[in-house]
Amino acid sequence: MRVVVTGIRSSLAKKAALLLRDKGYEVMGFARTMGEPLKGIEVRTGDIRCRQSVYELLKGADGVIHCAALSSPWGKYQDFYETNVRGTEHLLDAALDCGVKRFVHVSTPSLYYEFKDRWNITEKCSLSNCFANHYVQTKFLAEKAVDWSESRGLSCVTIRPRGVFGPGDQVLLPRLIKALDRGGIPRFTDRGVWVDITYVDNAAESLVLALENGRSGGKYNITNGEPCELFVMFSELADKIGREMKIRKIPYELAKSLAKGADWVSKLTRKEPLFTPYTIGVLAHSQIFDIHLAKKELGYLPRVSVKEGINRYAEWWCESQNV
Repeated sequence: MRVVVTGIRSSLAKKAALLLRDKGYEVMGFARTMGEPLKGIEVRTGDIRCRQSVYELLKGADGVIHCAALSSPWGKYQDFYETNVRGTEHLLDAALDCGVKRFVHVSTPSLYYEFKDRWNITEKCSLSNCFANHYVQTKFLAEKAVDWSESRGLSCVTIRPRGVFGPGDQVLLPRLIKALDRGGIPRFTDRGVWVDITYVDNAAESLVLALENGRSGGKYNITNGEPCELFVMFSELADKIGREMKIRKIPYELAKSLAKGADWVSKLTRKEPLFTPYTIGVLAHSQIFDIHLAKKELGYLPRVSVKEGINRYAEWWCESQNV
């Protein structure tokens, strides 16, 4: 079976591709830049925003795992739309025309986020009425495109992994380390803030399981299944990388006002703000997911614990920084 993995330079896509390779699949990676070679995996360069290059890529493919996305808390809406919506539509159209048997789409559980605490979120829970940022808005539209292609006969499975982290991560934990270096991680409430995160190996395995076992039309929340108190987790990470755990307490309402001002300034300077309303909300509100459906239908079982994942990440980070 020949499987195309988009966004192959991300940690998640790379791990999924290597798992597929080790299981005997023929794997084709797709990325905007070539990067380091991956043994046993051919990588082609291109852009999912280009319809023609996508059609060439999917000729002869049996499956697609679509990880490529513009993922950022801030930026121009059109940039997010062209990659996350148009790019996904190009892949879906090509998959239908090329006879792809299974399309696995990587979405986001931020679709549920409503700037308040939410607990035990299942796939049947309501999505937000007002999405937190352009990334989430366009990922919702991408899911709608996936659903439309499903109705046209393409077997699709959607995976919503929460807070993917691990060696090579350039998004989640690096932002926290930068905050520590700048003077401390902001805290906007005295209450405990509980979150779910997912070690990258576990998330990658969920993508392979979706390809093999997913129910056509199914959508699955993916986490490690072990909620963590956010600032306890930060403290453990700081200790392992030799950083002092510093916290800056800021009233939540004040922080929201500052974030709105920072967003206005960023539109003028075209530079990403240090924090946005969404990043403030993530640090202030608990959000816990139910993964029973993934366990039941996919056979998903997180193999690497959060504690072990933090250890592995800290080890990698120290080596990469020559610490």
